[in-house]
Amino acid sequence: MSQPYSYLYFFLLIIATISSAIPVVHTGSDLSGEQQITDRPEIATSLERAFQHHHGTITADDNNDNTKNTITPRATADTDLPTPFDTSLGTNYTKKSCPKFFTKFLSDSSFQSCHALSLLLRNSNSFFYTLHSATATSHLLDIACSASVSQCTSTLSSLAKELIKDDNCGQEYKLGNPNVVDAYVDLISYEPLYHASCLKNPGTDNYCFIDAATNSTNSADYDVYFVPFGNALEDHDEASWDNNTPTCNKCLRKTMRVYKGFASVDGQPLVQSYLPSARVVDRHCGGGFADLNVTVGAVKKVETSGAALALGGGTGLAWLMGAVLALAL
Repeated sequence: MSQPYSYLYFFLLIIATISSAIPVVHTGSDLSGEQQITDRPEIATSLERAFQHHHGTITADDNNDNTKNTITPRATADTDLPTPFDTSLGTNYTKKSCPKFFTKFLSDSSFQSCHALSLLLRNSNSFFYTLHSATATSHLLDIACSASVSQCTSTLSSLAKELIKDDNCGQEYKLGNPNVVDAYVDLISYEPLYHASCLKNPGTDNYCFIDAATNSTNSADYDVYFVPFGNALEDHDEASWDNNTPTCNKCLRKTMRVYKGFASVDGQPLVQSYLPSARVVDRHCGGGFADLNVTVGAVKKVETSGAALALGGGTGLAWLMGAVLALAL
């Protein structure tokens, strides 16, 4: 081989060696690049957390009466605060007007300003994560408890009536659609949950709700806050009382006193759950700890000039005065 060709041969050999050592760079659309991100759990967790802390907007398919809807992440004014129905509402709707109504009321500023705990306890994924922090939960309650209870009660009661109208979600409500039924119960349970969740432990000055939610040794303390939804406390044998029955303290006594007042109101889910729960508490904590002397559903609740009034002759007035005194105590 002549000398010029020898130089060319060695030059090409060097080029080939260098090329084989250079790593292949994948573009963003390359599957291997996506797989590298998926394999990093800290990134995946961050993305999931970011989605859970965003409010969802429901979008309906206008071209099909068999309505489908999805959740589109949307930032709120305060991303630290949880929002209700922030995952998926499913697709089981007979009319597209129903998910549209959810979109409307969930984005309503008057509704949002209430930060209603009654709509977060059972139907908010982001609230579940808020409960992991006592500080974050306390911050939420500070804001929720500073809202006007009379104004929010009026707003949410009106939304409950609108929800079950035939033009909105009436058909789904009659068929027992769980999201619609839950939303209705959540809306009408706002006032008792407001008063119960805003109570404070006189010994610690903490919210009673936070003490209950952080009690890892007795989950029944947290169960007390589901009684306004119509879920009665479960009765247990004496041998298992300590871990399955709420702690007999001032918070429980004051909370049951709140529930007693609203159990008198016709239409409140407490009509079904108060007396069974009060019997469980009385049996565990001693006679008189929870008042059993109440006629549930005896007081009719009507709307007058946007304000809710409890009526029922002398019984209604007596209940109203009794409820005011109970809350004051």
